[in-house]
Amino acid sequence: MSGAEDDYLDHIRLPVEHMRSLLLAYVNEANTLVHAPRFYNTITVNCTTLVYHMMKRIVGALPLDYRLLFSGYLPEYVYEVGGLDPRYSLEQLKAFGRITDRAKAADQSATFSQDIRQGIPALLPGPPTIPAAAR
Repeated sequence: MSGAEDDYLDHIRLPVEHMRSLLLAYVNEANTLVHAPRFYNTITVNCTTLVYHMMKRIVGALPLDYRLLFSGYLPEYVYEVGGLDPRYSLEQLKAFGRITDRAKAADQSATFSQDIRQGIPALLPGPPTIPAAAR
């Protein structure tokens, strides 16, 4: 299929309380936009920088990096700061997390959410750590 994009699903290593805070930050951001709409800005407010700023408020130390501006490089950034499963290489995680074909096959399935997650390894327990080299 020419011109089609692939979809990926990654397990982000984040403590439950931080996951909850991130969800609430998304809800708050959406509610704010209802009352004060703003334009998308490729550099200052895009799908990557918005999440970065939310996560920085929750987690604290997250290095600023050019990959935040170029969302295609975000997986490398998240992997480097310890947000993805360290048992596997980034290439392996991308292969596990590519859900395009599984999503097409599951289409209208009542178990779509579970179907697209098949083959993605479960996360290790415990909080992520930001490697010193990434700080």
